[in-house]
Amino acid sequence: MTTSQKNQGVDAARLGVAGLLLAFGCHAGRVEQARNAVPVRGPEPSTNLADAGSPPSDSCVDDAQCTALEKSGLVPEPEGKVVLCEAGRCEPYDEAVLWEWAQGISADLREFTLKPPKLSDASWFRPGSRVSLYVPENWQGNELKRRARCIALQFSEEVVDSVEEQRERLVAFVDDAGKQWPAGRRYGCLSQLELRETAVLYDPSCVTPTSSSGYGSARYVGQFLSRADDTGLVYDGAMAEITPYCSPVTLRRPGCDPLECHSCRIGLDVTLHVVGIGGRSNHRRELVRTVSDGTCPPCLPDPLRPLIPRLEAVLDGRTFYLEHGVPEALRLFRKKADCDAHVLALESGN
Repeated sequence: MTTSQKNQGVDAARLGVAGLLLAFGCHAGRVEQARNAVPVRGPEPSTNLADAGSPPSDSCVDDAQCTALEKSGLVPEPEGKVVLCEAGRCEPYDEAVLWEWAQGISADLREFTLKPPKLSDASWFRPGSRVSLYVPENWQGNELKRRARCIALQFSEEVVDSVEEQRERLVAFVDDAGKQWPAGRRYGCLSQLELRETAVLYDPSCVTPTSSSGYGSARYVGQFLSRADDTGLVYDGAMAEITPYCSPVTLRRPGCDPLECHSCRIGLDVTLHVVGIGGRSNHRRELVRTVSDGTCPPCLPDPLRPLIPRLEAVLDGRTFYLEHGVPEALRLFRKKADCDAHVLALESGN
């Protein structure tokens, strides 16, 4: 997004619904588009609601009240919508449009995605068929060997009905070394590798001529699924909860009146959830600049501060998704050449 487009996003938040439609290249005259556009702000808070009698259950004075009503079940939030306060009523607005608006006023949000990846994002995922995926031979997390090679694993592609939904998965059977279990082998210890939103490896089931044992406990390999495309799968993801705040910017002007100018940048408190653990990323800091040339530059407008409550309402209670970009993360490739290039890059430290 260019600087001009960013400015349009901020300006649109001051111009109203029609202004925002224009900022995103829409036609302001179309009523249905206006209903789905990002509204500017709710009405000014009333000072005496009691004098108005009993308000409707969806009446509001700000976005925070709509969020509270939605969480209590008094105001429904349709799928793919966010309930915001406009003209004194809690109204649903399109989640994707609001997310585009949010990324326009906070570039840091562009690291995150709104929807989780799933196996069927890859065009090659076809339930009921089989697929070969290539992995480095240390895919179980062992230290990478010199001159490591890529091996092929055969997966069955499935969609399994669960209590709440259908779940996509890939299933392969491997031996103690993590290699493909040979077809026709009757005895030995084999493990099941199951790929879905996480990669799970079950402890071996062992079969001898006189006995057998079922699968034992399971462990995760890699993180959450972060990418599924024509090249393969990447398990390098985290889930995130995000809260925006005003990150103070202070301009000190020695000898001027006023001495300091204050404004906001949008900061983000991020709580990351990775497989097995969770943690909070909070790096709040104040930016202070001092004028050293003896001049008194004017205090600049503070356009982002009034947008933070609305941004908080858009992000509240939602889970977002992030790819870490760790080279050693679990990766499965459709082409052996891509896997070989990945292993070579790891060995060379690139």
